[in-house]
Amino acid sequence: MKLGIFSVMDFHPEQQRSAAGFYREMIELAVNAEALGYDSAWVAEHHFANYGLCPSPAVLLAAIAQRTEKIRLGPAVCVLPFHDPVKVAEEYAVLDVVSDGRLDFSAGRGYLEHEYAGHSVDREESQARFDEALEVIELAWKGQPFEYTGRFHRYPRLAINTLPLQRPTPPITLAALSPTTYARIGAQGYHLVAVPYILEELSVLKGLLAGYTEQAQDNGHTSTHPRVTVAFHMHVAATQAEAEARARPYIARYCETRAVGNTKTFDQLMQRRLIAVGDPQHVASILQQLASFGVERVLCLMNFGGMPFALVQDSLALTAREVMPLVGTT
Repeated sequence: MKLGIFSVMDFHPEQQRSAAGFYREMIELAVNAEALGYDSAWVAEHHFANYGLCPSPAVLLAAIAQRTEKIRLGPAVCVLPFHDPVKVAEEYAVLDVVSDGRLDFSAGRGYLEHEYAGHSVDREESQARFDEALEVIELAWKGQPFEYTGRFHRYPRLAINTLPLQRPTPPITLAALSPTTYARIGAQGYHLVAVPYILEELSVLKGLLAGYTEQAQDNGHTSTHPRVTVAFHMHVAATQAEAEARARPYIARYCETRAVGNTKTFDQLMQRRLIAVGDPQHVASILQQLASFGVERVLCLMNFGGMPFALVQDSLALTAREVMPLVGTT
């Protein structure tokens, strides 16, 4: 199993110094994660509210790329219905180039009503817009001139002038929320990223991933080795009691901000193993359960709810030192 880091970048002005300071903390977190052996660093795309402070992951990840050498970098996710897909193809191609081929491209439809309203996009069109945009991006990354006439986008014959270093494309991972989406992504043969804390309990994920794998196999995608990544809210401390006491108020604040799909309390999230908060052995047991479901990479979401950066850093280091050896990270 691989461990990366992930941040929604939920911003709480009453808890944090400034937006600029929070950006600096995210860059520093990625730098430290690389030094500690984490495999990747991911940031969410959000707009128009403090639930997610970063509207342009490509820009932030490019800044991180200049401070790091080997950690892989990805948006989680690029919300395709909001963007011109040729522009997305260009911007993320540049990120792959300036990071020396370290981009993991992840895409999704988004889910927040205020973001759709702010972009003047009908949410009912989200799947059609997503499918069309992804098709255009893959065409652009082939490096050959193409023309395109779709429902939402039309392009004359063109070819983008900067291509990703990774050929034929960087890894493409699609986000799954609903059960039907898991199966759909499997049938298409893409890698999958999921956020299990919105589920009823962790065991539900096993069936969803089985459906994803079955669809990938039935549609002949085994040779491409589709892989599963999940993002997990995590805080590790020396003792179970200390970890829970530290994380409880910040999980609560995160959920109160706009945790769409979650109506569970901290205690319910703990009981249902939907967050990984505890001592190293407890957190490792959750990661081992995820591995048994077929999860190959976990993105550790550690800076949530305005948690002080010192506590985030403590958890990051303790996870590397005491949890990674227990789960056999490679």
